[in-house]
Amino acid sequence: MSASARSCRSLDAGRLRGTYGLAVAGYDAAVEACNQTVVGAVQDVAEQVASLKSLAIQQASAEHAAASADRSTAWSTRAIAAA
Repeated sequence: MSASARSCRSLDAGRLRGTYGLAVAGYDAAVEACNQTVVGAVQDVAEQVASLKSLAIQQASAEHAAASADRSTAWSTRAIAAA
């Protein structure tokens, strides 16, 4: 093999390593972007779950207050009727 052929192969190998390195870097960037998307989605879901729990507590409190008001109204009505 001639010196120029070896030199050409060396240059080609270097070019291939450089191309491979760029491809790996691109893959790593794509994986990182995907990971960030997943993390963001999980955070959004967690926030929605917390919001739903809060709404459930508020609804239970409102239902309790409405039931209490109904009992109070019924008691007042009976008291007035008895008077």
